[in-house]
Amino acid sequence: MKKFLLVVSCIICSSVLLYADLSISPAVINVVATDAAIAESTYKVSNTADTKVLFKVSVEDWKNCSQNSSDVTAEKWLKLPQTEFEIAPKATVEVPFRIETFKGMTGSVSAMVVFSSNKNSMINMTMKVPVYLIIDGTEDIDFKIDSLKIDESKQNGNIYAVLNLKNDGNVHIRHTGKVTVYDTETGDIVKKIEIEETFPTYCESSREFTVNIAGKDELKKGKYLALFDLKALGRFVQKSVIFEVNN
Repeated sequence: MKKFLLVVSCIICSSVLLYADLSISPAVINVVATDAAIAESTYKVSNTADTKVLFKVSVEDWKNCSQNSSDVTAEKWLKLPQTEFEIAPKATVEVPFRIETFKGMTGSVSAMVVFSSNKNSMINMTMKVPVYLIIDGTEDIDFKIDSLKIDESKQNGNIYAVLNLKNDGNVHIRHTGKVTVYDTETGDIVKKIEIEETFPTYCESSREFTVNIAGKDELKKGKYLALFDLKALGRFVQKSVIFEVNN
């Protein structure tokens, strides 16, 4: 087997997952690998309490593209050589894991690494940390903005657009992009909005996203066009919506 690069990324503005007396880093792992490859790394788990903490680690299946057979389970490609740990007060331990790809894996698979700790006999604390794996060379990247509309149900004066992103491909995507708002009468650009990376849209599924187009009284009375340009994994998609401001 050949080794591959393990890519650790930060999602939702933090690379550390915090819950009660435990913190786990990294909070998300993204991996791109060929089949028949291997990598090893560790989580860092810290105890902020004044007493020791006992916890266990396990693996759960999450989201696989349908091209993978039912026997491509998380336990087959995501290995935990040790599953029980004790952390002294104010200390940190490393939790090793190993990723092994194999023939027959296609598109993307994912898993949750589950950290569970019994604070006492009445409370069981559980944290789940996602691992996303793409098999290099097998990707089918196919997504589009399936629908785009202005949400007029919100009453706080802001203008929101709601888009439905449809992913027909076999890998999960995390899009970025921009919104350009034009005055339809003059053709002038009145605003640009950057869209930061956020939650994934899983393979063969759809996900809804809401974007704040303008704040209260930010745009004068008139008709506008909001042009969405999104990108993910080297693919670009575009869609626009026209709306009016009557204030």
